[in-house]
Amino acid sequence: DRDPSFAPAYFLIGIGHAVAKRYNEALTAWFNALRYEPNNVDLHANIAYIFYQRQDWQTSIKHFMTAHRIAPQDANILAAVGLCFARAGDFARAITSFNQSLHLKPRAPVTHSNLGLSYYLHKEVEKAVEHWRIVSQLDSTYAKKREEEEQHSFDDSTVSMRPFNWRERTIRLSPTLPRPQTRL
Repeated sequence: DRDPSFAPAYFLIGIGHAVAKRYNEALTAWFNALRYEPNNVDLHANIAYIFYQRQDWQTSIKHFMTAHRIAPQDANILAAVGLCFARAGDFARAITSFNQSLHLKPRAPVTHSNLGLSYYLHKEVEKAVEHWRIVSQLDSTYAKKREEEEQHSFDDSTVSMRPFNWRERTIRLSPTLPRPQTRL
């Protein structure tokens, strides 16, 4: 009420609503925050997360792509975009996004697994097997857990809410101290 342009408050309110699965209220809070911070990567990624949960792939892709334009070196956003493309049935673009993500973060077993399934559904079985083999080399426990599901379902764990980044938000000025109350 005192400062309606304080975007971090809207961000945290949105997180509270999203955790409670009140997605409409979360979107309202995050869209309010976007008015004051249109270049906030985390806001766009969280809005995309909500639309992903609602299976609105195109809107989710739109917001993830906006987040990607703001932070092009974020491999997690590229992996999430790839997953949205794959869910929408656009396997060629999904493969491109997953490959770009792996170029930035080559040791991500979840991304390799999702890329393998995208290749498999795109009828490129040899490339799919190659990436599933890489998953086994990177994380054998994860590979065993995903072994049966690897050819049937994507791993949605790359699409998640992004927390409030306090370090980026902290003002790096020394605090102003009050004048001393005692006299010598």
